[in-house]
Amino acid sequence: RRLRAAVAMPAAFDVLTGFPKGLGGEVVAMEWCPTMDLIAIATSDSQVSVYRVTWQRLFAISTNHPVHCIAWRPDGQQLAVGMSDGSVAFYNVEDGELLSTSTMHSCSLRLLAWVPTSSADSAGRGRDSAYACPISDLFPPLPVLSKGSGSQQLIIDAGPMQLDVPMHRLLFEGERTLSFDIALSADESARVHLAVHGRFSLGFLSLAHFPALDFGGEAPALVSASLAPSLHALTLVVQTKAPTRASLPDGTRQLHPPGTLVLGFRTGQLSRARAEIEALALSFTQCRALAERAGAAVGMAGRAWNEATAGFSSKMDELSAVVRQLTDLDPSDGPATVCQELLLLLATGSPAPQVLDFLSHSWREPELSRSFKAAAAAADT
Repeated sequence: RRLRAAVAMPAAFDVLTGFPKGLGGEVVAMEWCPTMDLIAIATSDSQVSVYRVTWQRLFAISTNHPVHCIAWRPDGQQLAVGMSDGSVAFYNVEDGELLSTSTMHSCSLRLLAWVPTSSADSAGRGRDSAYACPISDLFPPLPVLSKGSGSQQLIIDAGPMQLDVPMHRLLFEGERTLSFDIALSADESARVHLAVHGRFSLGFLSLAHFPALDFGGEAPALVSASLAPSLHALTLVVQTKAPTRASLPDGTRQLHPPGTLVLGFRTGQLSRARAEIEALALSFTQCRALAERAGAAVGMAGRAWNEATAGFSSKMDELSAVVRQLTDLDPSDGPATVCQELLLLLATGSPAPQVLDFLSHSWREPELSRSFKAAAAAADT
């Protein structure tokens, strides 16, 4: 009977035949999406690819640094990629678009985990906290660029970083909520960082400098990290190279030989201040997103202005060159300026012959009128 059960067991599983083609390096990390039949694979050539279970590739991401770890957001809408320079990049699962980048670590990342910490009935309760910050009156409406003069293309080419749909609804639609989650990252120096939604930093835990732990001068290597969904405890599994001395809260002192060590930390303050943390994280992320959009709008408006006035500026440079030639031909009258020549034109209708020739042939009235109209439209934008 036991043999028959062992033989029958494989029939309960569907074996995925084959393997994705076109991988340019060795596999360094793999993670299944928690909500969809998708798998993310990171390879040693600094690429991350997302596949369906049939090995159909949805998209591939090329990073500027080697990838060491990856993690999915609990709702499956974002993929976090940890790299050798200590940065974490967040990508939209729909199209692989880069959403944001975090640089909370100064050395290579070793672990990434994204922890769901709330049930549906408690999601979004931070909006009712005293720490919630109404932001509707903090920022004026952002300007909308006109569709002319290529400004629409500027929005496409150089627009602000986008938010994935759930995060956008959380920030800008008051009735929407997103399950409260915390992204956990750890680097090679045994420094652990916690961030709400991967964006709002809660702080660091540095094992190498933790007062109650003495690793004998050798920083431990993190093997795994886990934060309890209730936020009351953080568990770390580390590999030590030297004897470790630990001082427990009750005064007990322990000595552990080199090897694998499980460390537990009470994080009850996170659990007790959960609503306040959620409210502050929401307000912080809203303000940062709006500030980024406002800054991008100002930058795009500046580029639209430069584009609209490029022709006018070019002609003014040519006119300045003509006026400088007048000074070279007759330096006795002092240096001539464009302003003087234009005032002479307005006062007498007879500027220098070279200036009149330029205005008659190189910068005619219809072209000048178009330049002014384009500049006026850009100024209104």
